[in-house]
Amino acid sequence: MTNTPAEFIAYCLAHPQDRDGSTWDQKCVALVFRAGGFTDSRNSAYRAALATEAAGHKLDTTTPLDRLPAGWFVYFDKAGPDNGHIGMTTGNGQFGSANWRAKGWGTALGQMSIQFYIDSGARYMGASPYFINTTLDLSGLASLDLTPVIEKRRPMSALIRNYDGSIGLVTEDGELIPLASMTEVDSLRATGIVGDFVQMPDGLIWNTLTAITGRKLVQRSGNPDATAAALAPLLVSAVVAGLAGTGSGLTEEQVAQATEAAVRAVFADAAK
Repeated sequence: MTNTPAEFIAYCLAHPQDRDGSTWDQKCVALVFRAGGFTDSRNSAYRAALATEAAGHKLDTTTPLDRLPAGWFVYFDKAGPDNGHIGMTTGNGQFGSANWRAKGWGTALGQMSIQFYIDSGARYMGASPYFINTTLDLSGLASLDLTPVIEKRRPMSALIRNYDGSIGLVTEDGELIPLASMTEVDSLRATGIVGDFVQMPDGLIWNTLTAITGRKLVQRSGNPDATAAALAPLLVSAVVAGLAGTGSGLTEEQVAQATEAAVRAVFADAAK
């Protein structure tokens, strides 16, 4: 059985880099195949689009982009049959994909506007609930009408808001994934993967979850640089608190960069 749209997004958030710690850029078909739980694929998004239509599923080119249901796939032609692009719609004219323009879920992984991608020079081939001859598991969705759909099931993950305003997703196995914006939160809520925020009165729980996540990242990845990049956003709150006002001129991005550099240094020292 394929994954639900919620599980598709959860996979992306849990895998901000590819298996070897590299960027997701140029791996859009691989992302759809893995995140969707599919058993059939093609070597390019363009060929996947042709195979979808060959299976009898004509791509929809008439529905307005902002009315495409969540959980469908959008196909693009970019530089011929060995190229192209594909991503999963998340509602409101947005789609999640593996591309350097996409933001919010990982390295070259996240959401962007369908129209924005078309404006970048890609030819829109159309949309379909089908990836070749199979859809995501849409059985739990309210409908497949032309509105973003909401999955009706028990939330399997939790949203937490740290005392300093940082927000994150806690997965079922206890990992903490930082979220960069309310746009990401809205996408998760639209699929039914999460409920309301749980407010943290102090940094204790956040730091505990960070420690758990850090141990899992180290165990799972043999790449110190990839681990440092994934762990750094979780440590920003603790670093800011540790500065105690001495870093008042720094932006959050600068703190995140300094944190990542520090984590990399720790791994480098440990390897000596």
